[in-house]
Amino acid sequence: MKRIDTPEVLLETVRREFERMFLFPDHAEIKLLKNSENLTLTVASPARKAVLRVNRPGYHTREELLAELQWMEQIRRGGKLAVPQVFSGRNGSPLQSFRSPESGVEYNCSLFSFLPGEAVCELHGQQLLSRVRQVGAAAAILHTQVQKETETARLRRFAWDFENLLGENARWGSWSDYPGLTRKDRILFRQASAIIEERLSAYGKEPDRYGLIHSDLHLSNIIMDGEKLQIIDFDDCGFGWFLYDLGCSLVQYSDGLEELCKAWLQGYQTVRCLSLQDFAEMPTFVLMRRIVRLAWLGSHRESDTAKTVGADYLEKTRRMAYEFVRRNVQKAAAVC
Repeated sequence: MKRIDTPEVLLETVRREFERMFLFPDHAEIKLLKNSENLTLTVASPARKAVLRVNRPGYHTREELLAELQWMEQIRRGGKLAVPQVFSGRNGSPLQSFRSPESGVEYNCSLFSFLPGEAVCELHGQQLLSRVRQVGAAAAILHTQVQKETETARLRRFAWDFENLLGENARWGSWSDYPGLTRKDRILFRQASAIIEERLSAYGKEPDRYGLIHSDLHLSNIIMDGEKLQIIDFDDCGFGWFLYDLGCSLVQYSDGLEELCKAWLQGYQTVRCLSLQDFAEMPTFVLMRRIVRLAWLGSHRESDTAKTVGADYLEKTRRMAYEFVRRNVQKAAAVC
């Protein structure tokens, strides 16, 4: 669903409505930070800086948005990972709303503490690999928390199962809408998707491998403040396979992907053990996330992110899909 109002209209509306919704130090300056799935704004005064997220209408229910904010507070209370603090509005709710005077559409929004530092995606070489190990460990902490906390399992969020990722009515649209795909690409990605579905069906959804996940744990959403790792943007959290977070973390990378994957898994296993079945599905989750990203890019061509993705992303995904299909076909032939 495309945003009805332009970012400029929403920015001006927020500037008018902000004081009604939130208690904040005087003379707050509100600026556009990012236009992507949602509209992200900075709110700054001499005394405080925060981030305001204006949710895209129709993507989440109000109950799902509140569940996201509840999970973030559960993680914060656990004390093992740093995530933004969620600020309540004047009426006591962390979820506020306003109506656009131009379209009449109602928007939900949330205010978070600003986390200083540098995104891990800005790093290179050994420094990047070191931080990716930390990201893997952080993902394992999240997954362990989900397994232990019964309160987390009861949160109302959608599922990132195969149908919602690569099915006919996937949440982010179809990968086939990505511009530049050839006829051979379409045949290849259909084959790869069919094999992914088959493998995930066999892998199953037992509690040791499936639960609430961040599902957008790419390295732009990991902020390092010195040695302190901080996770932002829980907007896409939902119930899915834990190791889908591996594919999410590395989805931006085409070069050095194998080494980065190894580093992530090294970090993960310092916190949580993985089975032979888990290891067997690593290529499945990495490739699946890359194909899902093709769908997102195709349905969000106006976003800031889509404008920065080069041809190398499709080429790398094409090569990975070819190898994935080839290996699985050879394995099936050997069994027969």
